[in-house]
Amino acid sequence: MRVLLLNPPSKVPLMRDCFAVTSKSSLYLWHPLDLLVQAGHLSGHDLAVLDCTASRLGPREAHARIDAFRPEAVLSLVGHPVLDEDLAFLETVKRKHGCVVFASGDETYGKRAAFLEEHPFVDGVLFDFVSSGFKRFLESGEVHGAACRVSGRVVVDERVDDLDYGIPRHEIFPLRRYYLPYWERPFASVYTSHGCNQRCSFCMVPGLGRPRFRPQEQVIDELKRLSAQGVTNVFFRDASFNLSAKRTEALCGEIASTVEVRFASWVKPRPLSDGLVAAMRDAGSYVVHIGIETGSDALLAKMGKGFTVADAVRCVDLFKAHGIRVVGHFLLGLEGESEASIADTLALLRDVQLDLVSVSIFEERYGTGASQRSRLSDAELKRQTLRAYRTFYLRPGRLRDLRRFVESPRHLVQALYRGSSYLGHLRLYPRFAALRGASPNQ
Repeated sequence: MRVLLLNPPSKVPLMRDCFAVTSKSSLYLWHPLDLLVQAGHLSGHDLAVLDCTASRLGPREAHARIDAFRPEAVLSLVGHPVLDEDLAFLETVKRKHGCVVFASGDETYGKRAAFLEEHPFVDGVLFDFVSSGFKRFLESGEVHGAACRVSGRVVVDERVDDLDYGIPRHEIFPLRRYYLPYWERPFASVYTSHGCNQRCSFCMVPGLGRPRFRPQEQVIDELKRLSAQGVTNVFFRDASFNLSAKRTEALCGEIASTVEVRFASWVKPRPLSDGLVAAMRDAGSYVVHIGIETGSDALLAKMGKGFTVADAVRCVDLFKAHGIRVVGHFLLGLEGESEASIADTLALLRDVQLDLVSVSIFEERYGTGASQRSRLSDAELKRQTLRAYRTFYLRPGRLRDLRRFVESPRHLVQALYRGSSYLGHLRLYPRFAALRGASPNQ
């Protein structure tokens, strides 16, 4: 079948990814993991990918490309902040091509079968973005891990798949359209584990069920194929690359002995050991991302992060001791945020030995529960975000240290442009909730 994997156009710059929507940043744009996994499940079909966010396509050009492909089936990402726009685009595709239409996103995650009742032209929704349900429905009509419209009625099946989807066809994605601040393009996203054993209040990942691990040999084969295509920079997109320390250490040992890559990953301060970090270093770990979020232990406990500020500092120091760069991510504006907790975060930013930081303002996500915003005003949070950046990047010697991330003159020009664009627009605003007139969790 001719199958289209679609990230539709939108007026607001945003990323739809892993049942969540985030502001598209001038500093980073990665592959929609949902579509990448499905490109593994569906590798035997005539596949096309249209990522309108990465390729900067508007509705007219996107429709022209879809018309040329003439899809028989479409799996499209959707997002609560622009849902009306997404649905109007998909309904036009359905009317023009008469194709099977599946949707996947934060609202399908939150509403499940009710989403189909509300939108009769949609044929199915996946309950988990790694599910094989779309493939099964196309090939045999089976309803598996999804809600599907069958003979005019909605049929629901809640089975959960193992994390085994073959090897995605990376080459059909616009690889050179995706970017990270510390690498020249291209890079590839690779997934090795699914889910998380933490219960962070602002995150959707805990709702994805038990943690699952991809077969190690499948990961190695994917890395080998990428290397053969000339792609050796890899972003392991696991919610936590060290979800299972024993498993991660074994995987890194196999990577070190079979394929040469340079990789980034998300890690948590626990579980962590010197042996695990050494194994990651030997396998090609270039940079790790840590969601530290705040300098307040009380706020960390309220979020359900499962570690303390001291744990986070020890984690940073351990990776730095092994020569691995560290990016710290901070989140301002959650319920309970106060001037005192922000002062704790600023104090941490003055002292912790991070290489880069990313500071975001909390945005409510559909399906994560009630509103969790702090009482601080949007204007105050924006001011504190800029203050946090100044506190970190104006530390003595910090700007000089950033030179270690510059890979070529072209990369430097790109970095300067993206950095100035990010600070100039602070794409975190307006709040997504304002686009549809209400909090997404009301």
